Amino acid sequence: MKSSLEAVANFIGFAIWADGEYDATEKETVEEIADAFGFNTIKFGMAVDVALSRINPMNEEQINAFLEKAAQDIDAEEIGEVFEAVLQMVLADGVLAEGEVNNLLAIADALGMEPAQAVMLLCDMVKTEPELDVEVNGGVEE
Repeated sequence: MKSSLEAVANFIGFAIWADGEYDATEKETVEEIADAFGFNTIKFGMAVDVALSRINPMNEEQINAFLEKAAQDIDAEEIGEVFEAVLQMVLADGVLAEGEVNNLLAIADALGMEPAQAVMLLCDMVKTEPELDVEVNGGVEE
């Protein structure tokens, strides 16, 4: 892994913050992501906690700058892997809301991904999650 632990943790922290909940399932997902990237799970978990504490008081403009700065420390060859980890984090609760899709597109933009590429990765992951609830305009479609 060439990307920095802190940069990946910043994106994961943003995904958790955007969801509004950091429960046991999401903490387990953070550990799985750390393992997948070869990061120390304790250090990665702490870095995610730091990212959350930094993001909490930020406004939208500051968050965009935060994500763009974090993207500078993501290796170009690992952008897809980082985005997939963010997808895993967002889908950890089994629900995909419209607002989460907007946040995913903001992350993709910060990482320099084309929107179509991000949508295709999202579609690929969604099709492997048959129990996923998709909320459209406040309603749920299964």
